[in-house]
Amino acid sequence: MILVIPILKDSQKYPGQCSLLTQVLCKLGANSLHRLALLHEESTASETMDAYDALKPLFKETNILEIPPGKAGFINRTNDAFRFLVTRLQSLYQTEPREAFYWFELDNAPLTPRWMDILQCSPCRS
Repeated sequence: MILVIPILKDSQKYPGQCSLLTQVLCKLGANSLHRLALLHEESTASETMDAYDALKPLFKETNILEIPPGKAGFINRTNDAFRFLVTRLQSLYQTEPREAFYWFELDNAPLTPRWMDILQCSPCRS
């Protein structure tokens, strides 16, 4: 599975939110079967690089994807980012069958180690 973390200026509710999420993910440990894609815009490059440096060792593969400039505002920017992501993932991870991805907003709070494995297997049980 691909964990996608959008690090967008308009979607952060308070300063330091990305850093706190990075700390939580580091405490929960490795997700070495999964990939990480950090989706950012130019204004969040510094936060994105900090997250990349901390999270890279925890994942099978880590990529940084910079979305092109677009419309301002929370809803417009998030929609632009999602459309860009879907197009980019198709070219970046050309695997068959296609991997699932999880759009991981900065206000998510995983509670258990191996949470990505559990989430990935959930559809298998239903």
